[in-house]
Amino acid sequence: MRKWKEALCVSSVALATSVAGPAAAQERVLLIDVPAGTLEAMLAALATQTKTSFALDAPLPRHRVIALRGRMTIDAAYARLLAGTGLSARRVGPATFRISAAPAAPNAGPTAASADPTVSSDIIVTARKMRELLSQVPGPVTVHVLDGSAAAGSDAGTSAVATQVQGLIATNGGPGASRLFLRGIADSPFIGFGQSPVSVYLNEARITYDAPDPDFRMVDVDRVEVLKGPQGPLYGTGARGGVYRVMTIAPDLVRFAGRSRQRLAALLGHGVGGSVEAVVNLPVRQNQTALRLVGYADVAPGWIDNAGGRSDVNQTVVRGARASLRVLPREGWTFDFVGAGQSIRARDSQYVDRDREELTRGDRLREPRSNDVVLTSGVLQGELGSRVLTVSTSLATQWTLKVDDASSAAAVLGLVAPLRYAETRTYQVFDQEIRLANKSGRTPWALGVSYLSSRSSARGRASEAGPVVAELLDASRSVTETAMFAEGSRPLIDGLRLGLGLRVFRSTVKEDRDDDGGTEVRAKTSWGVSPSATLSWSPSSVSLAYLRVASAFRPGGLDPSNMETRRYDADQLVAFEAGFRQNSINGRLQFELGAFSSLWSDVQSDYLLDTGLVATRNAGDARILGGELTVRWRPTAAWSFVAGASGQRARLIRGIDGADLERDPRLPVVPGVSGHFEVRHSINASSWQVSPTVTGRYVGRSRLSLDPGLDRRMGGFAEFAAGLEVRRGPFAVELSATNIFNARGDTLAFGNPFSVRTERQYTPARPRAFAISLSRDF
Repeated sequence: MRKWKEALCVSSVALATSVAGPAAAQERVLLIDVPAGTLEAMLAALATQTKTSFALDAPLPRHRVIALRGRMTIDAAYARLLAGTGLSARRVGPATFRISAAPAAPNAGPTAASADPTVSSDIIVTARKMRELLSQVPGPVTVHVLDGSAAAGSDAGTSAVATQVQGLIATNGGPGASRLFLRGIADSPFIGFGQSPVSVYLNEARITYDAPDPDFRMVDVDRVEVLKGPQGPLYGTGARGGVYRVMTIAPDLVRFAGRSRQRLAALLGHGVGGSVEAVVNLPVRQNQTALRLVGYADVAPGWIDNAGGRSDVNQTVVRGARASLRVLPREGWTFDFVGAGQSIRARDSQYVDRDREELTRGDRLREPRSNDVVLTSGVLQGELGSRVLTVSTSLATQWTLKVDDASSAAAVLGLVAPLRYAETRTYQVFDQEIRLANKSGRTPWALGVSYLSSRSSARGRASEAGPVVAELLDASRSVTETAMFAEGSRPLIDGLRLGLGLRVFRSTVKEDRDDDGGTEVRAKTSWGVSPSATLSWSPSSVSLAYLRVASAFRPGGLDPSNMETRRYDADQLVAFEAGFRQNSINGRLQFELGAFSSLWSDVQSDYLLDTGLVATRNAGDARILGGELTVRWRPTAAWSFVAGASGQRARLIRGIDGADLERDPRLPVVPGVSGHFEVRHSINASSWQVSPTVTGRYVGRSRLSLDPGLDRRMGGFAEFAAGLEVRRGPFAVELSATNIFNARGDTLAFGNPFSVRTERQYTPARPRAFAISLSRDF
């Protein structure tokens, strides 16, 4: 037993010798970032990060612990990690700790399952391409940590995260068929060839340019970082609404570990589904090379019935895998390689053509959908003195298939019903960036160069009773962007800081479109500049106020409905933002308040042609006003409350060439008000941990589209959910109930582009569902 305890020293004494000395080791303040996990795994990660070692004089509890993040001394990090475990760490050498049982407190009762919340735990974010504490970022950044979150697992994707992040909207077009919008910057729910307002990333790899959100599942994910508002200086064209960045858990170089989870779900009166997922961490060479493997599969039951006799037609199957390799070639340098793939197959669409209270639609042809994505990326990062060099390269390819019943448009297309329309698309994004950033100091900065190449193609075919009878669409689009960028800040006076950012880019767009309007090829090259400026004031270590102005640009393209130029122009967004963050001294209460005003000129909007195909045009100029509030409160170690609310007014203020505006010039999909809350209770009684959770959200009224004939109302509903996690040692059982009151909200007033003009369409929220899962850490 004694040999086992001593063998569990996961960081060698050789590492400890790299610490300068006793005083330096004890007094250094470091940025600590240890993902949630078992106590054993987290101690190993902490020892690796701080270059310390430890020995055990007592067995470690097997329960999971919340993530440890923030700026602190090494002694404070060990103390915070062991809080509430019955153990304490004592320094016995310059970089060596001995962990033993802490003196028992008299009359000790149940304790919280997590560390004492009276000590503020900050989060390290890298969304601005520098390592920063969230509390010190002078801009609208939200970090959703998936520790015990209902938005985690193979059954949870972007839509689950959107319910927890104020201002983030995911149109419910179906798995892998949604668009993302932030802070009211929404152009259309239809997926045409317009560039997406929100850029989607997996770690350092860009996934989308003009593709729909691939809906990566939240398996083995540490956190999601959301940058709100235009991010042109750092992320280039397209990031007008912001950036959605999924950060996975990196391989552990020290410890073999893993996790498995099985889940069973049921929709009352409808189908039954389930999911499995597994994670394995394999140290290949201790402290130098590790491999992390992730695999998952999810079968989501359907709930839409077809009047022709088919029931629960929209069953969806998701499969995915990811491999991450981390290598430390030398001290201070890291190479990360990630290969990931995911496949989504939906048997049918998920809309109805009757009242939204109904879950049955008229008899029609089957409308399957699919979305496949494959990603490879490599990131080399290392220290050059006080600077950090990052070189990243990635290639993402996405394939989509969408089949629609086009019988109602057969006469317009000159064909005969019943008619089936199948559209396949291929998207490819190659992204490369080299940047340099300073690690510390009073003037943080990052600068670099980047190259992006995006290629997309679409082909649409109509068939009557089997063979293809008409080629309705054959289009391709390629975009390249070469850029130089820089962003940094410096103090003006005590507490007051000025930040500036600039991106200079060259963008080339080439399009080839062959549809019922004829064949046309166009190419255009443009130069541009995207600046930003921030003024921040930090009156104390627990508060921050900021003012920010930023811009972003999106290139133009082909518009077959424009008889004069056959093109749509580039659009540009300028946003003015103000925000305030405040933490209480003891860290129990945190709130964030933000306000924004955006001017959007020559808004590009995807719209439906009379044939049912999608094209892009300029809709006019828009103004967006809004505000957000998020509050986090932990009154005790056992209770936590999170609530958020937002309100926005997104309107067109003038049409193209002085054209008259619609009576209701609201931008599509944007709800006027929305909000969410979460209440969690966590207790640890003896060897058992019990954590009940209650969540709720409200989605306000919105409209479908700027198209005159598609001014459809949607939204205006509330949903509630509850969950219970029971954990003992490495085992955990989770029970959950979603949409408890079976709300029938219309999440998207659209489903079929060929019949939407002649009938009302609704996408009802998923009915009440129950699930049970069993997981095990090893």
